[in-house]
Amino acid sequence: MNIRTLRQLGIAAALLGTMMSATVVHAAIVAGSSAQITGTSSVSSTGVITTVGPTYLNFGGNTGSFAGYDFPNPAVPLPLYTAGMATLDPASLGFTLLSLPEVSLVLGEPGPVVPATFFRLDTWSAGTTLRDGVLFYVGTGTGAISDGQGNRLADGVFSFSTQNFAFDQALSFSGTLTAAAVVPVPGAMWIFGSGLLLMTAVMRRKPS
Repeated sequence: MNIRTLRQLGIAAALLGTMMSATVVHAAIVAGSSAQITGTSSVSSTGVITTVGPTYLNFGGNTGSFAGYDFPNPAVPLPLYTAGMATLDPASLGFTLLSLPEVSLVLGEPGPVVPATFFRLDTWSAGTTLRDGVLFYVGTGTGAISDGQGNRLADGVFSFSTQNFAFDQALSFSGTLTAAAVVPVPGAMWIFGSGLLLMTAVMRRKPS
């Protein structure tokens, strides 16, 4: 094996290592995974949803990995992690609807430490529906999931549901934020592309 071949293999190994490390750092959200929140809210006749009291992140209902909010974190959150939900006004979109908390573990609690995650609501559709004689208010919206630095991590879909519904009454609700499509990591892709170009240039050089 000559020096040129060894050089090419070294570049390839460095590329792979860089890609893997970048992926690990940024792979906080898996497409199709979800985070669930529960709480109490009221809905006005104009469709404005206002939370009443705190909302909580429900670990037990999650699927896959949503920014680390999954097992082995506890199925019943102890301590309770509060998830912020802003007033949802369908007449004014493009705002941060959900703020999922930073998770700091206490002694003896399993699971990863998780940075805060945010969801911007860009579209919204909602209304009442009758299911087995019970009136529900349901809504679905789309937007972007980002980290604390404003980096877009994934497209998101937020679904909202409350049963035994009546306008302007405080009722329990369930909300689910699902990662619909994970955004590729620009930094890792740029490194990978640059490395391929470098590797091609090395391969094309004539041996001295």
